[in-house]
Amino acid sequence: MQESNSTNQPSPETFFTIDPSRVALNAGLILMEEDKDYGKALNFFLQAANMGNANAEYYVGHMYHKGLGMEQKEIPLAFMWYQRAAQKGHVQALYLVGIFYYFGFGVEKSFEKSFEYCNKAAESGHSQAQFDVGLNYLEGEGVERNVECAMTWFTKSANQNNLFAMKKLAQLYDIGDVIPRNVNEAFKWCLKAAELGDSGSQYDVAAMYEFGDGTERDLSKAFEWYSKSAHQKNPQGEFQVGLMYCLGKHVEKDLSKGLEFALRAAEQGLSKAQYVVADMYARGDGTPIDVMKSYEWYSKCCNACMNENNGDLLQKCVARLNMLAKQLSHK
Repeated sequence: MQESNSTNQPSPETFFTIDPSRVALNAGLILMEEDKDYGKALNFFLQAANMGNANAEYYVGHMYHKGLGMEQKEIPLAFMWYQRAAQKGHVQALYLVGIFYYFGFGVEKSFEKSFEYCNKAAESGHSQAQFDVGLNYLEGEGVERNVECAMTWFTKSANQNNLFAMKKLAQLYDIGDVIPRNVNEAFKWCLKAAELGDSGSQYDVAAMYEFGDGTERDLSKAFEWYSKSAHQKNPQGEFQVGLMYCLGKHVEKDLSKGLEFALRAAEQGLSKAQYVVADMYARGDGTPIDVMKSYEWYSKCCNACMNENNGDLLQKCVARLNMLAKQLSHK
């Protein structure tokens, strides 16, 4: 039996429905991200936002926040649109409304309101909001101080690889002022931050390996982590690598390499590195003796020490400068 052409066929609408707000949102995203046509992008975002699309409301807020597609930033409007998105549960909008309340951007400052919105974002899994809520509990801003709650939120954030939270946990466990000191936990979180590439944490991990703080002493790993820090131009890391070369500590003694790394740190303004560089030029360690360069670096070290209020090193520098001045005057 032949099938009749008049049989009712399901229309495409029964399988899917086109959401016009999503179409407008996607058009706006293409214009913003690929074409960099912010004016047209804003128009599409506004179309979608006026249909109640929370993502579009967020992007309208973003455009006003950053001043994209307009002559200047419109912070009160940014707050208004972020708040609309936040009321629909948009997690990033919740966090940003909290930040706006904290700093008083486009709205009257309120630590309590800030905590309310950031806490909602944190409960939805926003790692930076979790870190900020931890700070709120630690400092008692917008909520009653509660160190236990602070540690809980810092840990949740750190478990999502939030670098700020990892560094905060390492600091709190290392100092031991608000919680019992635990050098093993301090090392654990510092190492995690170092593995994410934070140069300061890489330096701290190296120092912990060097002195056996929270872990077994291991000069090989200390040199490895100092080097990683130094390769990111961390002046403390550069200085320590230089010292290890100068002293032959776990590496073959090499005064030229020692001077090379110490000089890198000195050029970034590290006073103790400037003093060592000046000394090496004065003695001819790893370089020919150069009294003028030595005098130059002692002078720089003096200026740095005055800025740092480092009286002990300043006295040493002044004494060396006076000695060099006498040498130069007799030439």
